[in-house]
Amino acid sequence: MLPNEKYGIVVKTGTTLNGNILIRHYEQVPNIMEKHLVPRPIQIVYIESIEEPWRQLALDLERKYVALTLEIQNRKLNGYQKTENGQITQNEVNQQCDEIESEIEKLEQQLKQMDEDYNDKMKLFQQLQEQETRIESTSYDQEHQLEEMKLKFKKLNGLNSDLNEKIVMLEAENEAIKKMQTRKSIVTTTTTKNQIHVL
Repeated sequence: MLPNEKYGIVVKTGTTLNGNILIRHYEQVPNIMEKHLVPRPIQIVYIESIEEPWRQLALDLERKYVALTLEIQNRKLNGYQKTENGQITQNEVNQQCDEIESEIEKLEQQLKQMDEDYNDKMKLFQQLQEQETRIESTSYDQEHQLEEMKLKFKKLNGLNSDLNEKIVMLEAENEAIKKMQTRKSIVTTTTTKNQIHVL
């Protein structure tokens, strides 16, 4: 199969004289200065050259895995004593355990202190709630008393207006009575004078 300048990438595989598989890779890259595609030079790549780094990496990882497995087995068998493959001793493990226990105790103390602080804050919060409830109840009572006082004041205003009307009416009646009494006295005086004149 030959490279095709029109359709981009063409790959040809085959074998060399010594039996190795090879890949002939033809790749076309567009050139900005030209209107048509120009094929790149032929590159011959052996599959072994591609696989070799990955095989080496796989071998290295396998060696590390085996070494770690042996180290774990030796530590389990020797009770975590110092061995050729391991660096941890029982004393170091005990020391680390003591440090962890001391850290746990510190954390427990901090947690206890946090619990006490939380309880104190909850008590203060409850006191504030009770105080707020008392204030609200007092405010409600005061508002209720204020409403009652307003109603009483309205009633008193109504009574006052009624009394004012009665006073005005009584004053008018009093004035009318005074006028009637004045007229009666004038009439009496006139009749007396007439009687005297007749005599």
